[in-house]
Amino acid sequence: MTQEEKRIKLAEAAGWHEKPEPHGSHNATAWWHNQDRYPSYLMPVPDYFNDLNAVHEAEKMLTDIQWIGYAQHLEEVSMQGGGEGNFSPSRWIHATATQRCEALGLTLNLWKA
Repeated sequence: MTQEEKRIKLAEAAGWHEKPEPHGSHNATAWWHNQDRYPSYLMPVPDYFNDLNAVHEAEKMLTDIQWIGYAQHLEEVSMQGGGEGNFSPSRWIHATATQRCEALGLTLNLWKA
């Protein structure tokens, strides 16, 4: 699965919906979010893999139970570059947006490792 496909999966899980752009403008698509008061207000999907603020907003969808699994996945993802085998909260506190997205997708079963 490509990073773009993962980004779309995360967006859909976070409540974003795809809507074809009106007037047949070159097969373009735009998105709207469940929280938008007027769904006709279209905007681009957040760039979760490069924007810590966007992925932080996506993390808000996790339940208390899911946070436990998320922390475990985040530790695993953040250790893929090597390092000690002990659990280190500082390792996942400083995780990149990409690492957080990978852990979030695994936690929500949006894709496999």
